[in-house]
Amino acid sequence: ASLWYGPQANMLSIASNTLGRGGRTISMCLYLFIYAATLTAYISEGAAVCMPVLGRLLNTTIHPWVGTSAFALSSGLALYSGPKKVDFVNRICVYVALYSFVQLIVRCSGSLQPAYLARGNWQACQTCIPIMVVAFTFHNIVPSLLGYLGNPKAVVKAI
Repeated sequence: ASLWYGPQANMLSIASNTLGRGGRTISMCLYLFIYAATLTAYISEGAAVCMPVLGRLLNTTIHPWVGTSAFALSSGLALYSGPKKVDFVNRICVYVALYSFVQLIVRCSGSLQPAYLARGNWQACQTCIPIMVVAFTFHNIVPSLLGYLGNPKAVVKAI
Protein backbone atom coordinates (compact mmCIF):
# COMPACT_ATOMS: atom_id res chain seq x y z
CA ALA A 1 0.00 0.00 0.00
CA SER A 2 2.85 2.40 0.75
CA LEU A 3 4.21 1.88 -2.77
CA TRP A 4 0.78 2.69 -4.20
CA TYR A 5 0.30 5.87 -2.14
CA GLY A 6 3.91 7.06 -2.28
CA PRO A 7 6.75 7.73 0.16
CA GLN A 8 4.73 10.12 2.35
CA ALA A 9 2.14 7.45 3.13
CA ASN A 10 1.53 6.33 6.69
CA MET A 11 -1.06 4.19 8.45
CA LEU A 12 -3.54 7.03 8.84
CA SER A 13 -3.30 8.31 5.27
CA ILE A 14 -3.71 4.77 3.94
CA ALA A 15 -6.70 4.19 6.23
CA SER A 16 -8.22 7.49 5.14
CA ASN A 17 -7.79 6.70 1.44
CA THR A 18 -9.11 3.16 1.69
CA LEU A 19 -11.66 3.28 4.54
CA GLY A 20 -12.80 6.89 4.53
CA ARG A 21 -13.04 9.35 7.39
CA GLY A 22 -14.74 6.92 9.80
CA GLY A 23 -12.17 4.22 9.10
CA ARG A 24 -9.39 6.75 9.64
CA THR A 25 -10.85 7.75 13.00
CA ILE A 26 -11.19 4.15 14.15
CA SER A 27 -7.67 3.37 12.91
CA MET A 28 -6.29 6.40 14.73
CA CYS A 29 -7.95 5.36 18.01
CA LEU A 30 -6.64 1.81 17.68
CA TYR A 31 -3.22 3.12 16.67
CA LEU A 32 -3.05 5.38 19.75
CA PHE A 33 -4.21 2.55 22.01
CA ILE A 34 -1.66 0.02 20.77
CA TYR A 35 1.18 2.53 20.99
CA ALA A 36 0.17 3.66 24.48
CA ALA A 37 0.15 -0.01 25.50
CA THR A 38 3.47 -0.58 23.76
CA LEU A 39 5.09 2.43 25.41
CA THR A 40 3.81 1.35 28.81
CA ALA A 41 5.08 -2.19 28.31
CA TYR A 42 8.43 -0.98 27.00
CA ILE A 43 9.06 1.38 29.91
CA SER A 44 7.82 -1.13 32.48
CA GLU A 45 9.85 -4.09 31.25
CA GLY A 46 12.85 -2.02 30.20
CA ALA A 47 13.13 -0.57 33.68
CA ALA A 48 12.60 -4.01 35.25
CA VAL A 49 15.52 -5.36 33.21
CA CYS A 50 17.84 -2.37 33.73
CA MET A 51 17.23 -1.77 37.46
CA PRO A 52 18.97 -4.92 38.72
CA VAL A 53 21.95 -4.35 36.42
CA LEU A 54 22.30 -0.72 37.47
CA GLY A 55 21.78 -1.71 41.11
CA ARG A 56 24.68 -4.19 40.90
CA LEU A 57 26.92 -1.62 39.21
CA LEU A 58 26.17 1.00 41.86
CA ASN A 59 26.05 -1.57 44.67
CA THR A 60 22.66 -0.35 45.89
CA THR A 61 18.96 -1.11 45.63
CA ILE A 62 17.06 1.05 43.18
CA HIS A 63 13.40 1.77 43.90
CA PRO A 64 11.06 0.86 41.04
CA TRP A 65 9.80 4.43 40.53
CA VAL A 66 13.39 5.70 40.25
CA GLY A 67 14.30 2.97 37.75
CA THR A 68 11.18 3.55 35.68
CA SER A 69 11.68 7.32 35.69
CA ALA A 70 15.36 7.01 34.77
CA PHE A 71 14.58 4.55 31.98
CA ALA A 72 11.81 6.79 30.60
CA LEU A 73 14.07 9.84 30.78
CA SER A 74 17.01 8.14 29.08
CA SER A 75 14.73 6.70 26.39
CA GLY A 76 13.19 10.13 25.83
CA LEU A 77 16.60 11.76 25.53
CA ALA A 78 17.69 9.10 23.05
CA LEU A 79 14.56 9.68 20.94
CA TYR A 80 14.97 13.45 21.15
CA SER A 81 18.56 13.21 19.85
CA GLY A 82 17.34 12.46 16.33
CA PRO A 83 16.80 9.54 13.96
CA LYS A 84 20.47 8.86 13.23
CA LYS A 85 21.34 8.37 16.88
CA VAL A 86 18.18 6.35 17.47
CA ASP A 87 19.14 4.18 14.49
CA PHE A 88 22.63 3.70 15.96
CA VAL A 89 21.24 2.74 19.40
CA ASN A 90 18.72 0.44 17.71
CA ARG A 91 21.49 -1.33 15.79
CA ILE A 92 23.43 -1.86 19.02
CA CYS A 93 20.31 -3.29 20.68
CA VAL A 94 19.69 -5.61 17.72
CA TYR A 95 23.29 -6.87 17.83
CA VAL A 96 23.03 -7.44 21.59
CA ALA A 97 19.74 -9.30 21.09
CA LEU A 98 21.22 -11.47 18.32
CA TYR A 99 24.29 -12.22 20.43
CA SER A 100 22.07 -13.12 23.39
CA PHE A 101 19.92 -15.36 21.21
CA VAL A 102 22.95 -17.19 19.83
CA GLN A 103 24.30 -17.62 23.37
CA LEU A 104 20.93 -18.97 24.49
CA ILE A 105 20.89 -21.52 21.66
CA VAL A 106 24.50 -22.57 22.23
CA ARG A 107 24.27 -22.86 25.99
CA CYS A 108 20.85 -24.49 26.20
CA SER A 109 20.88 -26.82 23.21
CA GLY A 110 22.53 -29.62 25.18
CA SER A 111 20.01 -29.54 28.00
CA LEU A 112 16.82 -29.43 25.94
CA GLN A 113 14.27 -31.97 27.20
CA PRO A 114 11.45 -32.49 24.67
CA ALA A 115 9.11 -33.81 27.37
CA TYR A 116 8.99 -30.29 28.85
CA LEU A 117 7.61 -28.95 25.56
CA ALA A 118 4.43 -30.99 26.06
CA ARG A 119 3.37 -29.06 29.17
CA GLY A 120 3.19 -25.40 30.07
CA ASN A 121 3.40 -23.15 33.08
CA TRP A 122 0.98 -20.33 32.32
CA GLN A 123 1.94 -18.41 35.48
CA ALA A 124 5.46 -18.00 34.09
CA CYS A 125 4.05 -16.50 30.88
CA GLN A 126 2.81 -13.30 32.53
CA THR A 127 6.13 -11.56 32.06
CA CYS A 128 6.03 -12.35 28.33
CA ILE A 129 2.80 -10.42 27.68
CA PRO A 130 4.49 -6.99 27.31
CA ILE A 131 6.96 -8.47 24.84
CA MET A 132 4.10 -9.98 22.83
CA VAL A 133 2.36 -6.58 22.72
CA VAL A 134 5.54 -4.98 21.37
CA ALA A 135 5.89 -7.75 18.78
CA PHE A 136 2.42 -6.95 17.41
CA THR A 137 3.34 -3.34 16.62
CA PHE A 138 6.32 -3.69 14.29
CA HIS A 139 4.14 -3.84 11.18
CA ASN A 140 2.77 -0.34 11.82
CA ILE A 141 6.07 1.22 10.77
CA VAL A 142 6.15 -0.50 7.36
CA PRO A 143 4.29 2.29 5.48
CA SER A 144 6.70 4.90 6.86
CA LEU A 145 9.79 2.94 5.82
CA LEU A 146 9.51 3.96 2.17
CA GLY A 147 9.82 7.65 3.06
CA TYR A 148 12.65 6.94 5.50
CA LEU A 149 14.71 4.54 3.37
CA GLY A 150 13.95 6.05 -0.02
CA ASN A 151 13.40 3.09 -2.31
CA PRO A 152 11.31 -0.10 -2.38
CA LYS A 153 14.32 -2.45 -2.52
CA ALA A 154 15.71 -1.02 0.73
CA VAL A 155 12.27 -1.46 2.34
CA VAL A 156 12.11 -5.11 1.29
CA LYS A 157 15.64 -5.65 2.61
CA ALA A 158 14.76 -3.98 5.93
CA ILE A 159 11.67 -6.11 6.40
